[in-house]
Amino acid sequence: MILGQFPSKCVVTKPALVADKYSDLIVVLIGWAGCKDAYLSKYSAIYERRGLTSLRYTVAITSRAMRHAHVPARFTTPMMPALRELLRPPSRKILFHFFSMNSMFALSSLLAAYGPNLMDRAQAAVFDSTPAEYSSTFGTVLDFTLPQHFPSAGPLTLAAIKYFVLRLNDLNEYKNSILSALDGKPERREIYYWAGRSARLPKQQLYIYSRKDGVCPHESITAFRDDQISRRGATVSTLFFENSEHVQHYRTYPDLYTSTLYKFIDQIISQ
Repeated sequence: MILGQFPSKCVVTKPALVADKYSDLIVVLIGWAGCKDAYLSKYSAIYERRGLTSLRYTVAITSRAMRHAHVPARFTTPMMPALRELLRPPSRKILFHFFSMNSMFALSSLLAAYGPNLMDRAQAAVFDSTPAEYSSTFGTVLDFTLPQHFPSAGPLTLAAIKYFVLRLNDLNEYKNSILSALDGKPERREIYYWAGRSARLPKQQLYIYSRKDGVCPHESITAFRDDQISRRGATVSTLFFENSEHVQHYRTYPDLYTSTLYKFIDQIISQ
C-alpha cells in the first residue's frame, strides 16, 4: 500500500493455538524507520510462540511530518480495518511494542486515525530503543530513510538533501524552543514530550535499550522512563545492554530478549 511514494504494510498473524489466558490480549508492533515486514515478523513470532495474536505495521513517516508532534492520520489509515476488527470484542486489550522514534510518530498518527480513546484499550507497552529527544536522532533517521525515498539518488545528492532537511529541522527546532519557552508546553510540538505527557501511554511498561545505541541516546530514554515513573506512576521494567546496537537487541541477545518479554507478558496477565 502506498502513501504518496511511501510504503506501508499491515499484517495480522494468529498462532496455531491461542492460549486461553492470552485470548483478550493482542500485540501491536510498530516498526522503526527503514523497517521491513520481514524484520518485524521475527518479533511477532516471539508472541505467536506464546499463543498471542499480533498486528505488525511498518510505515515510513516523512521528514516533513516529523517536524511536529501531531502526525496526520493518513500514515496509519491502512491499519485501521484490521485494528478495529481485532478490537471488536470489548474485552480485548493492547500490548504495544514500539521500535525507535518512527513508532512514536506513528503512534501520534494512530491516535489521529482511530481516536484518543484507543489508549483506553492499551494495557502495556514495550519500548525498544525509544523514546529519545528527536533533535539528537534526526540526522541518523535521515540516513535510514532518504535512500528509500530517493532510490535513484547518488551519495552526493543524498548528502545535499540531508543537509537541506537538517537546516529546515534546525529552524523548526528553534521555533519550537521559543514557543515552548513562551507557553511551557513542549508536548504541543515535540514528539518526545508529547509521548510522555499527552499520549496517555499505558502504565505497565518495559524498556529495552543500550548504552551503545548511536541513534537514540540511552540517557534520553532513561530520562523518559524516570519521568513516567515520577509523573504518571508507571510500573516499569528495564532490560539494559552495554553493547547492542540500535534496534539490534533481539538479534544480539535473542534468549534474554525473549525471556524478558515472556516475563513481562506474565506480569501483564497476572494484573
